[in-house]
Amino acid sequence: PPEAPRGPPPVLALLAVHCAAHHKMQQGGTQAGMQQGAPTAEPFIPQGGPALLPQGEPASIPQEDLAAMSELLLSLTSRGERWHAPASAALLSLAPALQPAALWPLVDAAVGGAAAAYRQAALRALAAAGPLVHGTHPPDPRIASRLYLARHDPDPACAAAAADVWRLYEGCAAPPAGIPPPPGGMPSPPGGIAVPPSLEAELLPFLGASDERRRAQAGRALAAAAADDPSRVHALLQQLFALYKTSAPPSAPPPPSNQATTAGKKGGAAAAAAAAGKGGMPGGGDTAGEAEDVGWPARQGVATGLAALAPAVAVMQLPVIFAFLRRSFGDPVEAVSSAMVSAGVCLIDQQPHPDRMVPLLSPMLESFLSDTSSSETDDRARVGAVVCLAALAKHISPDDPRVNLVLTKLVDALATPSEIVQRTVARSLASLLSGPEMKPKGAAALQEVLGTLLSTPSYAMRRGAAFGLAGLVKGLGMATLKKDGVMAALQAAAEEKSKTAEASNGREAALLAWEALSETLGRMFEPHVVSVLPLLLSCVADGSGGVRHAAVSAAGTIMSNLSTQGVKMVLPSLLHSLRDEDKWRAQHAAVELMGSMAFVNQKQLSATLPQLVPALTTALTHSHAKVREAAGLALGSVGSVIRNPEIAEIVPALLSALREPATATDAALSALAHCQFEHCVDAPSLSLIVPVLHRGLRAPSAQAKRRTAHITGSMCSLLADASDIVPYIPMLLPQLQAVLMDPIPEVRSTGARALGRLCVGLGEEHFPQLVPWLRDGLSQDTSAVERSGAAQGLAEVLSALGDARFAAMLPELLEGARSPSPIAREGHAALWHHLPRVMGARFEPYLPTVLPLVLEGLADPQEAVRDACLTAAHGLVAAYLQAASEVLLPPLQAGLASDNYRIRQSSIELLCELLLRLTDRGPLPLLEEGQTPPPDSPLAHVPTPQQHALLSALHIARLDASPPVKAAAAATWKVLVENTPKTLRAILPTLTAELVARLAGGGRG
Repeated sequence: PPEAPRGPPPVLALLAVHCAAHHKMQQGGTQAGMQQGAPTAEPFIPQGGPALLPQGEPASIPQEDLAAMSELLLSLTSRGERWHAPASAALLSLAPALQPAALWPLVDAAVGGAAAAYRQAALRALAAAGPLVHGTHPPDPRIASRLYLARHDPDPACAAAAADVWRLYEGCAAPPAGIPPPPGGMPSPPGGIAVPPSLEAELLPFLGASDERRRAQAGRALAAAAADDPSRVHALLQQLFALYKTSAPPSAPPPPSNQATTAGKKGGAAAAAAAAGKGGMPGGGDTAGEAEDVGWPARQGVATGLAALAPAVAVMQLPVIFAFLRRSFGDPVEAVSSAMVSAGVCLIDQQPHPDRMVPLLSPMLESFLSDTSSSETDDRARVGAVVCLAALAKHISPDDPRVNLVLTKLVDALATPSEIVQRTVARSLASLLSGPEMKPKGAAALQEVLGTLLSTPSYAMRRGAAFGLAGLVKGLGMATLKKDGVMAALQAAAEEKSKTAEASNGREAALLAWEALSETLGRMFEPHVVSVLPLLLSCVADGSGGVRHAAVSAAGTIMSNLSTQGVKMVLPSLLHSLRDEDKWRAQHAAVELMGSMAFVNQKQLSATLPQLVPALTTALTHSHAKVREAAGLALGSVGSVIRNPEIAEIVPALLSALREPATATDAALSALAHCQFEHCVDAPSLSLIVPVLHRGLRAPSAQAKRRTAHITGSMCSLLADASDIVPYIPMLLPQLQAVLMDPIPEVRSTGARALGRLCVGLGEEHFPQLVPWLRDGLSQDTSAVERSGAAQGLAEVLSALGDARFAAMLPELLEGARSPSPIAREGHAALWHHLPRVMGARFEPYLPTVLPLVLEGLADPQEAVRDACLTAAHGLVAAYLQAASEVLLPPLQAGLASDNYRIRQSSIELLCELLLRLTDRGPLPLLEEGQTPPPDSPLAHVPTPQQHALLSALHIARLDASPPVKAAAAATWKVLVENTPKTLRAILPTLTAELVARLAGGGRG
């Protein structure tokens, strides 16, 4: 279902909780409720509620309504993470009120749900269902079979939940005497319910389910039942054979009008299996009859069941099974044929008595090979017999002539024009030659396959020989590549520059072989990649289409199997080719291979993309159209592996910004800014976003720079692993530093916050030179704008790095504020303006240290320093108003008596601002001598004598010798004092003492 819109869960989901609670109270039937005397209650009838709730008399809610609600809630659990949790919780609350008949939707969901979370929600609800919890559920073989099936779910959490439900079901008591069991049920034995005898009949239809998960799950369940009870094995085998027969494809395609009739003639399990197998056939079917084959899932399920049943099969049952497999090896659907071959190998490998098995199966398989082959079906059957004989050969002495026969047959089977068959044969070769006693026999086969690979004109045989070569090398060991000249022969074929068909086939064969070797050997092939890479580059630009296609395919496979070290070895060569090669074809080839690197695993991709995407972005402006086109496709490959759904939607906008940065960057930035992230940003997403951000930080528009800086600062909080952005720091940091020096204050502020957020997410260790650079910027003889940007950036960074880092750096900052250089003093004064805003309450403990320094700067001979300190002081007053009475008032009051008129003037201005903020721009409350300030007073923490001393100093300043001080004091007095005579009468003792003290001090007074 589509993702549900944002908002609260539907009303029905909430009603279900209330209905369940009410139903439990109304029922009174649960033993726990009866024992505790649970009271009854009136039914919950919501105002304007839906009609499905019963109205009128207080009665129990009908089971039909409860069942409908449970199905609704169950459907909501599949609507995404936002809906899953509330719907699951509501379903869990509703489950105790459900009766046995209403449990069927939950049972079906527990088995048939596509998502594991959906199945788990259904199983948790079943574990809370009243009939199962209280042991009152009647025996039902259908439910028993499905619960047994759910126990074998491939998801461990679902399997554990199903085991809990199965234990509850086993504990259910038999129905009371006189009440017959439900239709199709069975009497329950004392002490619980056993696996029903009809288990096979109930589960066989699931072998024909449309999805492979249910087919495999049914096979495991049937095998587990057979392992617990070996007497079931024989009957189960017969039922599997019958299912294969009834689901066999028709010999001719039926007319459309007879489809329903044909389906109706299939009875029981076969009909259900055929109905479940809609959707066409994988890996084969190129005739009209095969196009109508709807029974192939059931036949593949039979193979899955046989493979799962292998450990429980007795050795004497193997001839019967392989007689059946002889026919099914040639199934017209390749997926079914391959599954049957795998089942035969499992039966051989997992047989506990190989000494008894070999005499039974060896003659049978050899007789299969002696039959004449007259059709493609016979060829497939022979290949299946060869693969099984190879598995059997591991239990035969290496000196036995039959081993050589098997090896020859396997090599011949590589010519079968089916990739599934060729891969299966290659695995068999590797398995057969893995023993040390078998290795001498593989050298001749290796040379034969290598010769076929490099000489055959048939593509199918080249492909099969490539798979066979990889299987032989895996079985014989990596040393074979050099010892037997395999790599030398392949390199010679790839280096052949002739334009003849034979030379082109040889180059294509070498590429097919390298692809198969990389796929089969994995990272063991990595040491050879460096020598192969130049040949891959030349073949990507080959004149033959088949060679180019094989080179691109081989490059994708090789790149996907590289380790981190392998990527580090390969990438410099590609970058060198793109940058330094003169021929556009070589550059085109390098770009093609870079696109293949998008398919390495996530860890390697994170290490690769910071170098890869910028190089591809540069290639978008190449002079040759084909290089530009290849670069666009390569970037599209990067976009195709993005797992973040929000970024995946805007990938076209990001790619357009990379192609046309001058015109499309704004649209990409707008898309990013309006993106509501609900998932973490992965490495591929970041690789496309960062170049756009890099361009946005250099945009001439202030709005674009602000938007880009904001997005850049938020990146760490959006990443699943914050270290993914570390490789991009050298690209982004210089641009953020440039934004920090922008003449527009809003741009500088956003850039500073971005730096702080990056430091929060990554730590100082990833920015070792940032703090020294900002610290030096405070003293640079450039412009006041740049010093202000450095101060703002340093404030954000120090706040991000924590209190300990700030406390350790504070002595250096105080020393810089007292520097002989007025430029340095101005820069540090700007820092005191930004730190209170950024650090908030964390800066308050440092006010007693910083504030005197700020007030001292008010008397600085340089006007720029005085202005900066005054701005900082205003910022301190605004930020720490609540701490004013204890921290700010004493130094400001002392500043009123300073000998420096500038300090007196600034102290009066700051004091006026502070007191107006405290009194909400009203006059000061007047207190007589000896009165205590009331608790609700804004100056409750300032003693009355200190208030009188403050007003006395302000009154004296009204008569100051300096006109600016005199004017500022008069204006402040007018605002703060409502009644001058009354105020002077109240403060007269303090005023007199202050005047006498100043007259006696011999100072300015």
